[in-house]
Amino acid sequence: MGIKDFFSLIKSAFTEVEIDQNSGVILQNEDADPRYIKKIRLWNLIEPITVYGLIHLIMWTSWLDMSVWWMWAGFGALLLWSLIFSPIIHYKYEKDVFLTEEQKARGVWFYFFECRGFGSPKRYYFSVDGDPPLLRKHSKEILALIAFLDLVFVCAAIVFDQEITDILTPIIGTNLVLKVLAEIIILVVLNAILVFLAFPVMLRLDNFVDSIKYLIAFIIVALPMIVLINVIFIIFEPFLREALADYPYMSLRGDYALQRLLSFNIIDFGGQWAGYIFWGWLQQLLFLSIFSVQFCRAFDIEKSKKQLFAACLLSASFFGLIHIPNFWLGLFTFISGFFWALYFLQRRNLFSMGVVHGFGGTMFNKLIPINFSVGPSQVVI
Repeated sequence: MGIKDFFSLIKSAFTEVEIDQNSGVILQNEDADPRYIKKIRLWNLIEPITVYGLIHLIMWTSWLDMSVWWMWAGFGALLLWSLIFSPIIHYKYEKDVFLTEEQKARGVWFYFFECRGFGSPKRYYFSVDGDPPLLRKHSKEILALIAFLDLVFVCAAIVFDQEITDILTPIIGTNLVLKVLAEIIILVVLNAILVFLAFPVMLRLDNFVDSIKYLIAFIIVALPMIVLINVIFIIFEPFLREALADYPYMSLRGDYALQRLLSFNIIDFGGQWAGYIFWGWLQQLLFLSIFSVQFCRAFDIEKSKKQLFAACLLSASFFGLIHIPNFWLGLFTFISGFFWALYFLQRRNLFSMGVVHGFGGTMFNKLIPINFSVGPSQVVI
């Protein structure tokens, strides 16, 4: 691919909405009973709203008190339903509506894993329908991703050098050579865990390369936008610090925006991004892999832009509201949540969403002088 073709791909991410026709959320059976389709769409609208409502109910009645047994039981039941039982049941009633014949031949596993942006453990290790195992077929992509992750892991090792030293010293003493050797061994073990245990589930490989253009497009937009927000805070922060001081959910916190910008360090950024990729993946597992997928089935997103935007807005609203009572995080996550839902709709790849979520979250944390705490513990009584 030449430079011109590359920039053409990036441009298309800004100018076109390229819905993935084989994502498991587009109506495939035009001859299906309209009344049945209507029931299926209503089911996919009511279920995420109900689950999300129960999450908030448990969270705000238990106040996330770790000693409350029914909080753990409630969250556990919702997790089991959303991750395991719900997709199995949906597959039974929806396979003839949303799946192609080829996808139906692959059974419930497609509904369970790939259409929600996960990898397929079966296809990762074994040949399916004459297609070689994804581990072998996409070995170059896996190696490139490992190289990128190793880079940010090294940044994390530099940033948290003292913490690592404190852990290793009782085991190997203060010998620098042994410490470096131990860190290399840890990195090799992490790579093995990722390649052989995590990637089979976390990384959808059949569309990972295609998702990279949206990943790059997001970074191209997010980087200057976050810097611009930082500049806006620099201009208005002297006034805002004083004006919002008595409003705990809106007050500015930490270092001033200008100080954050001038002290920005790429190694510190990479070190935080290393962990945020996986934390971002976990968050988007709930909001995109579960809620957004169901909202996309609830609306006719292919034929109506209004319904497309409605699905994305609902997903964004869920993501924004989980950050209450933090005003700034609620606002920014609602905006980013809309574009993330639109991006995920086009290339259903959860791991690339973890990368972009981690990038945006780390940039915000480094440059924007706001409080990043959410939930009941932040409520001022």
